Amino acid sequence: MNQLLVLYLLGISAVLQFQKIYAEDAPQKNEYIYVIYSRETLIERFNKDGKSDVFANAASLLGHNEEGYRDGLSGISVDLDGNVFVTTSGNAVLKFTPEGKGANFLTPANGGQSPAFDSLNNLYLRSPDYRTIIKLEPDGNRTTVVNLNAPPFVEDDELHDIMVDRQDRLHFTVHKSVNYGYSNEEREIYILDNGSLSQFFPEKVIQPVGMARDSKQNLYVANGIIAYNEQDELSLLLAKLMKFNDLGQGGVFSSRWRFDWEPQSDCPVGIVVDKEDNIYVMGGLSKNITKFSPDGSHSAWADSAISRPIYDPTEWLEDISMAIGPGYETPVIFIPGIAGSMLTGAGEDGSYGTGNGEYLWPSLDALDIRALNLRTGANDVKAVGLIREYDPVDVGVGTEIVYGPFIDFMTDTRQGYHFFDLDENPNRMTSSFQTATSGMASIPSFFPFPYDWRRSNSVHTSDLRQYIQNIRQLHGGAKVNVVAHSMGGLLLRRYILDYGADDIENVVTVGSPFWGAPVAIYRMLEGDLYGHTIVDWWNNDSIKATLPTFQSFHELLPSSLYMEKAERPMFLEVGWDLDNDRNSFEDYSMEDFRSMIDREASPDTPSVNNLAFHSFQGGKQDDWSSDTNDIKFLHIYGDRPQRDTTVAVAVTTEYRGDLGRQAPYPKFFEIKGRGDKVVPYLSARRPDSYCAPNTTYQAITTSDLSEHTEMMRNPVVLNMIVDFLEDGQLSTSAAPALAAQTTGPSTGWLTVSVRGSNYVRITDASGNTNAKLNSSAARKVPGVDIRYGGNQAWVDIEFPDHLTLFVESDQLVTEMELVITYYDSSGVAINLSRYRFQPNMHPWKLSLTSTQVPDLRVDHNNSASYEPTELITPTQSASGAHIDITPPTVSLDMSLVGGSLLISVTGSDGSQPAPIVYYSLGSDPVQTYTVPLVLPISETRQLRVFAEDEMGNTSGLIETALHPRLSPHRAANGTITLTWPMAMAYILEVSDSLEEESWTRSSTSITRSGFMESTSFLTEGSQLNFFRLRSQLISK
Repeated sequence: MNQLLVLYLLGISAVLQFQKIYAEDAPQKNEYIYVIYSRETLIERFNKDGKSDVFANAASLLGHNEEGYRDGLSGISVDLDGNVFVTTSGNAVLKFTPEGKGANFLTPANGGQSPAFDSLNNLYLRSPDYRTIIKLEPDGNRTTVVNLNAPPFVEDDELHDIMVDRQDRLHFTVHKSVNYGYSNEEREIYILDNGSLSQFFPEKVIQPVGMARDSKQNLYVANGIIAYNEQDELSLLLAKLMKFNDLGQGGVFSSRWRFDWEPQSDCPVGIVVDKEDNIYVMGGLSKNITKFSPDGSHSAWADSAISRPIYDPTEWLEDISMAIGPGYETPVIFIPGIAGSMLTGAGEDGSYGTGNGEYLWPSLDALDIRALNLRTGANDVKAVGLIREYDPVDVGVGTEIVYGPFIDFMTDTRQGYHFFDLDENPNRMTSSFQTATSGMASIPSFFPFPYDWRRSNSVHTSDLRQYIQNIRQLHGGAKVNVVAHSMGGLLLRRYILDYGADDIENVVTVGSPFWGAPVAIYRMLEGDLYGHTIVDWWNNDSIKATLPTFQSFHELLPSSLYMEKAERPMFLEVGWDLDNDRNSFEDYSMEDFRSMIDREASPDTPSVNNLAFHSFQGGKQDDWSSDTNDIKFLHIYGDRPQRDTTVAVAVTTEYRGDLGRQAPYPKFFEIKGRGDKVVPYLSARRPDSYCAPNTTYQAITTSDLSEHTEMMRNPVVLNMIVDFLEDGQLSTSAAPALAAQTTGPSTGWLTVSVRGSNYVRITDASGNTNAKLNSSAARKVPGVDIRYGGNQAWVDIEFPDHLTLFVESDQLVTEMELVITYYDSSGVAINLSRYRFQPNMHPWKLSLTSTQVPDLRVDHNNSASYEPTELITPTQSASGAHIDITPPTVSLDMSLVGGSLLISVTGSDGSQPAPIVYYSLGSDPVQTYTVPLVLPISETRQLRVFAEDEMGNTSGLIETALHPRLSPHRAANGTITLTWPMAMAYILEVSDSLEEESWTRSSTSITRSGFMESTSFLTEGSQLNFFRLRSQLISK
C-alpha cells in the first residue's frame, strides 16, 4: 500500500480592528496588510494601494533550535494600537511598534503560535503542544480558554489556526488524523463565543488553512491542502476560496487557483478582510495577493517585493501568515483655534498647570479674565494643554464640548494615533521633549500644540519649529502632517512663511479665517469672547476691557484683502454718529474702519497690528498663489443653509427711558450672511487665485454640525481629515458621505428686543433657564442666542419659531419696551408686536409659543400669578409680508431770522407714511412737532428731536444746543482745548484770516463726554487760527 505524505500550507493570522465608529460605514484609511514567510526574517507591509515595503527585520531577535539553525517566523497579528506581534518557530513572541522597532515580548517558555487579538487587546496563542489556547490580557493575566484534553476532543486532536471575528468570537481549527489518506483527514472549525463552545458545520467539505470574517459575518476559508505520495505524485488538491454564512450555507467563492505542477501553479494560503469587506488572498507559491470585492470580482492587487529563491513545489511549499491592522502613521500636529488652549499662571513653586499654577482659562471669573489683559494682567501666563471639555464653573451647568471628540477620534484604536500627553508642562514640547518621550510604551504620533492664543500668531512659530524638529527626530526624520482649526490655520501659515515647507507633508484646516472675520469687530466692541457656548456673558465689563489688548484678536479683524473682495463696508452707521463727524448714516471706508477700531481700542492699535500681520512678506500671509512648496492642503469650511454668519457690523441708536426722558446710547449689531456662523465664506474659502497649488476645498453644507466649533466633532469632517492625511487626497468614498447629507427643513425664527433692563429670566418648555452663575456669566438656554447689554439696559434674544419660551422680569423697573418680531425662513418679517408699558416695580412675564401670538402680563396685585385681567395689549402690532421694521429718519435745520432762531424739523420713512416728529426743550415735556419753531437767540436749553413711525420704530435722536459758545483752555505744553455744549446741529470750522471763503471744516477729532464736546490741538509758532461753530442740516 502506497503511503501518502501530506504537507499543509499552514495558513493565516487574520486580525481586524473594530473601534468606536463616529460615522456609519466610514472607511478605515490606515489599514496595512502584514505578511511573513517562514524561511525569511523580514516582515513585509502593504498599504491600501498594494505598495509594499520592508516593515521590519526580525533577524537580530530570532533564537536557534537544538541543531543550531536559526528559528523562522511562524505567525503574525496586529493589536489595536498598531503593534505587530510575530511568533517564531521556537515559540517566542516578538513585538514590533508601529514604527517597526522590535523587541522580545514572550520567551519560548511562555510563548506559542497562531497569534490573534480581540477588541479588548487580549492576545490568544496556541500552545506549542497543539493542545491548548491561552488568553494573555493586557495586564499580563493568563488563562486557558480552550483545552483539547477535555471532551468533545480526543487524544490525537491538534489545534492549528486561530482567528477572532468582529464579535470577539474565537475561531480555531482542530486537525483530526487517524491514518494517512484524505478519507481519514479532517480539519474541523470550532467557535468559542463568550465561554460557549460550538462546532461550525459548513455545507461543503473544507480543509481550512486560513479563515477570516467580514462585517456581515460571512466566513471565508482558504482551502489550501495539497496531498502527494512518497513518489512525489499529486494525489489531491483543494485550491479554492470558500464562503459561508453564519449558518454554514455557501460554497466556492473563487476557484481561480490551480495546482498541476506547472510553472503557474498556485493555491490560496493567507487571507484577510478589511473594514470595507474586501478580501485579500495570497498565493502560496506565486506570493501574489489577489483582491476580491464582496461581489466576487477580483484583480491582481500586489506582488511580494522580497527577493527569494524559486523553490520546486514538490520539494517545499513555504508557510505564509498574513495580518491586517492599523499601521504606522505620519505624525500629526494639531493647532487649535483662539481660546482653545488652557492658560495658567505660575504657582507658588514656579511651575505651571492646573495642579500647581493658577487656572486662568477657561474661566468665567472676572478676576481671571482681567488677569488675561495683556496690558494690566498677569505676565507669567502659559498654555499648558488643549481644552477637551469642561464644566465652566464646576457647578453642574453642563459640559462644554471643545476638542474632546476630535482628540478621541484621532487617538481611538480605529485610527491608531498615540496621544502625546503634555501633562500640563509646555516644556515637554521643546526642551524636555526627549525626556518626556523616552519612557513611553508607545511612540506618540498625535501631538497637540497649545499656545497663548492672546498673543500674535507670529510669536509662536519658533516654539512650533522646535516642536516639529523634535517630532521629526523621534520619527526618524519623517515629515509631519498638520490639522489646524480656526485661527490655528493663520499660525500655521506664518510658520510656513518663517521656516519653509520642508517639514510638512499634508495640511487640513477646518474653519480657518485666513482673511479675518467681521465677528471679531463685534466681539471687540461689545466684549463677547465666548460666542456660541453653554454660557453667555450678562456682564461683559471685564471682557470688554480685556479683548482689545489681544494681538491675536487684532489679526482676526478683516484684512485688507477681505475688505477689498467683500464688496461691502465692514462697518456702518445707521443712526448713531460714532465718529462725531455730524453724519449718522454712512458706510465706513477701509480707512474709516481702521481709524474707528483704533480709536475705540485705544491705547491699543488693532488696525496697525492687523495690517502688519496680513501684509507680511508682501502680502503672502493672505495670498498663497506664489507658493512653490509640495504641501497638499485641504481646507474644510462651513457654508450653512442658514445665513447666520456675521459679515459686517453696524451701530445704531438705542434709548434708555420713555419719551419724556430720552437717554440715547450706541448699540452695535451684526449683519448676517454666508459662512459657518463665525467665519464668513469669503475668508474660509477664498478665491482660487489666492490659494496655494495642490489645494482642495470641501464645504460642509448641512444645518447640523456645520457651526464653526461643531465641525470638529462632525463625523463627516473627522473622516475626511484622516482620509486626506494619509495621502494628500480625498478618496471617492468621502464624497458620497457629504452628498448624502441634507440641509434639513427650513424654519423661521423670532427675535425679542428687551429695553429697560440688562438681564431678564428666560426659560424654555423643558425648564432650561439662563440663571446667573456669577457676577459675569449666565447659563445658555439650548437653541437660544442671547446677547446682553452689560452696562446698557437691553437684552436681545433670538431663537427658532418652533420653541416655546418664557421671558420674565428679574429687576423691578418703572418702564419697559418689548419688541417681538417673527421672521419666515427667508428672513422676511411676518409678525411684529411692540409693547411700551409701565410695570411700576411689579413683575411681568412674556409667553411666546408657535401660535405667533405673544402673551404679556404684569402682576399688578403681587399675587405671584398672572391673571387674565393682567394681560397687556400691544402698543403696535402687525402681520403680513410687508411689515415695517425700518426706523424713520429725522432731520433738523436752523437758520437766523432777524434776532430769532428758526428751527425746521422733518421726518421721513421711505415709502411709508410720514412719521410723527417729537421734540422737547430742556426738561420740558415731549411735544408733537407741527410747525417750525421760532426761539430767541438767547435760548440756552438743549433741543431734542426724534421721529416715530406707525409701527413704533424710532429714529435716531438729535440733541443740540441752540446757540452754543466755544470756551478755550490753554495747557502748559501749548495745547489748546475747545469745549462747548453738545451741538449736533453745528460743525466746527477753522480759518486763518476770518475771510468767509477761508472757513473750512476742522479736521481735529471731536470727543464727547456727557453733554459736552471738545477738541484739542497744538499751536504752532505765530500761526493764528480762528474757530467757529456753524449750523448745518443734520439727519438721524
